[in-house]
Amino acid sequence: MNGRHPAKRMAALTVDAEAPAQRAPSISRTARKKAPGSPPRHLFRAWNEIKARVSGAELCALLLDFDGTLVRLRPRPWEVRVPQRTKRMLGRLARNPRLFVAIVSGRRREDLQTRIGVPTLRFVGLHGAETDGPKIKLSQECTRILAAAHRDAIERIGSMQGMRIEDKVLSFAVHYRGATPEVAGAARSLARPATSSEFK
Repeated sequence: MNGRHPAKRMAALTVDAEAPAQRAPSISRTARKKAPGSPPRHLFRAWNEIKARVSGAELCALLLDFDGTLVRLRPRPWEVRVPQRTKRMLGRLARNPRLFVAIVSGRRREDLQTRIGVPTLRFVGLHGAETDGPKIKLSQECTRILAAAHRDAIERIGSMQGMRIEDKVLSFAVHYRGATPEVAGAARSLARPATSSEFK
């Protein structure tokens, strides 16, 4: 955790460019005073509240998404490059003793580390499944179900134009950004939840 432990008085800000509110940076539930379940507010509309909470916190947590937030969305995710200016800014933020900075993404943790290259940052991959703590190990049953679901997805939609299935070891992702809306819709209708009863 950047070598520091979070204090009791903490303000958290989650930055996700694909948040529901106008697809713009939003303030997380821990840093706003709204009813549970209400949509997040635009970052700048809540700035006075954020400023007050950040100023009074002993430690602030800044949680950043990667694709669409730190880098532009690309049809081919492997072509993404992090600008040097972004890396320098992240490095300065991570060196601030009052900040806990983490990148939280659906990408593999190792991929994030390699692309960003700022060792003082905290990286959380696969939406929380990969951290710098103990590695998650799937049971044999989960491994079998996941493998069967992966094969099923490949058979059903793997050959559809513009669709791509990415193996992430602990999970797999179905990418449709390169497909037309018609193909993506057809793929969605063909996809089905993988349950243990289906793959026994």
